[in-house]
Amino acid sequence: PTLALIEALATALRGSAPIYFLSPAATPCLSRANFLPEWLDPSREARALKPEAPFPFDFLLASRRLVVADTLADMPQPLPQAAVVLASDPSLRWGDAPTILREWRMCTTIASLLILTEPGADTPRLLAPFTPLGPVGCVVCSLDAACDPTEAAQLLRTLRPARVVRPAASPASGAASASDLQHAELPPTSAASPSAATGTDGGMVAADAAATTTSNMLSDAAPEELRLQVGAVLQLPPPRGRAVATMAGSVAEKLPLRHLGAGVRAARVQLQLRADGDKLQLTPAPDAKRSKETPAILLGQPEAAQLVAALRRRGMLAEARQADESDEPGVLAVVVLDDARVELRRGSSTVHCTDFDTALMVHEALREQLSVL
Repeated sequence: PTLALIEALATALRGSAPIYFLSPAATPCLSRANFLPEWLDPSREARALKPEAPFPFDFLLASRRLVVADTLADMPQPLPQAAVVLASDPSLRWGDAPTILREWRMCTTIASLLILTEPGADTPRLLAPFTPLGPVGCVVCSLDAACDPTEAAQLLRTLRPARVVRPAASPASGAASASDLQHAELPPTSAASPSAATGTDGGMVAADAAATTTSNMLSDAAPEELRLQVGAVLQLPPPRGRAVATMAGSVAEKLPLRHLGAGVRAARVQLQLRADGDKLQLTPAPDAKRSKETPAILLGQPEAAQLVAALRRRGMLAEARQADESDEPGVLAVVVLDDARVELRRGSSTVHCTDFDTALMVHEALREQLSVL
């Protein structure tokens, strides 16, 4: 939608009014805009057959009506004080929009306009850090590029994804309702389909935001549906199932195995994975040498009692206690010293210390309880 928006602005803004495209992805985006025209709308596809460029960006750049830069600081000349800024980030905390708003706050005589292309939950709160803005106006104009139910059904029919991620409903968006999607005919997924049989295809993010669906989208023949809630963690299943690879006995005998305790031995090696039909085999990698700069892998989980004993052997007074409500979430135990504090978590440890020598001895005591690969 950004490319079509630039073209629409160039058509609407008659005269020599410049358009500034500020984004780290601006240059690569424009350089590839005229590629693969067969995937564009029919009118742009027809232009490419004449032949003409689907987008007029070359003309806009040559006439200097379109100025492209990664950031505001990379622009060849300062941004005019009277300007219309389209901010695509709904938080107004990223990109160059915050910088422009701070500059506008210092100017109280020239009128400008801020257009929010993504609706926010509370516009006055978004603008609070930049007030007072004086004569600067703010307009919320959502540019929704979501698919309608028919387009979404056609897209699913073409791609046949194994999973579909659907965002939660947004009252501010003009997304299709649940009743609309109930009447959308979705593609049947046969057992012979690779997506349905193996589940190896990646998930597809659907652009609509319907609240619920009890239609064909939730039927047994449809892709698995995952819901995306704002502020919640979405755990996606792995794209592939587990696979078993075998190794020849002669290769396994040469592995430099180390004892890790509890009857476990491990080695850090570089091997090649070869596929022979449905069988996977691990073979030695040619000229596999471990670089001196490769960081070591630490395995194990330090225990509070053992850490206290190791610190006392170094002449340090240390006591251990179980984590309580005063500690951060995830802390299992805490070891307290005179001038240091060690928080033990599953998979990591945090040392709070102001003395370098003490921190060094605590680090050594922790390393004693870990196996190095």
